[in-house]
Amino acid sequence: MVNPHPHHILYKVGVGEKQQALVLEGQGYLRAVGIDPVKGIDNLVWAPNIKGQHTIGNLEPLVRDLRSASELGATRADIYDILGTHGELARLRSVPK
Repeated sequence: MVNPHPHHILYKVGVGEKQQALVLEGQGYLRAVGIDPVKGIDNLVWAPNIKGQHTIGNLEPLVRDLRSASELGATRADIYDILGTHGELARLRSVPK
């Protein structure tokens, strides 16, 4: 893994207004089931710290999945599953060619 770091699956803060709005929305879904989006280990994964890791293109699908699950009455376990799926995507991301 290139330059591994403890990566927030749902970003701690976003870059620019659109990311920041998505981060705030997503953090609301995590907090609703008792997950601390900043300090909670459930929102962290070891991932490469590479260009392309912290993009809107990676953030939007995560928040969309959290939103959909929440609308269906997501449990904490459902949110864990979503974080796990997106955390694995982040962990496996590689340097763009």
